[in-house]
Amino acid sequence: MKTESEVKKNVTKDIHIKILEDSLNDVRTENRFIKITVIILFIMLAFAIAGMIAQNIYHQHKLFRFMENTEFRSEVNMFNDDSSANNMNVERK
Repeated sequence: MKTESEVKKNVTKDIHIKILEDSLNDVRTENRFIKITVIILFIMLAFAIAGMIAQNIYHQHKLFRFMENTEFRSEVNMFNDDSSANNMNVERK
């Protein structure tokens, strides 16, 4: 027959084992939650980057289409005064 101290040792060992198993299960659950959260955040980051790139391409396309449909005209008139070779007037319209 077991003595009282041996029974206490076995009971405390079993309790410690159960506590450690419970703690391990809790840590596994928390790690799984953290992994899922990180994956979701990376997916959201990828969508945000893809959205920024798509907006940039769209607005660049709009800008080039605007520039193709708009006429730019510039006139430069240069007048050289014959009395002084270094004197020149530039007029832009």
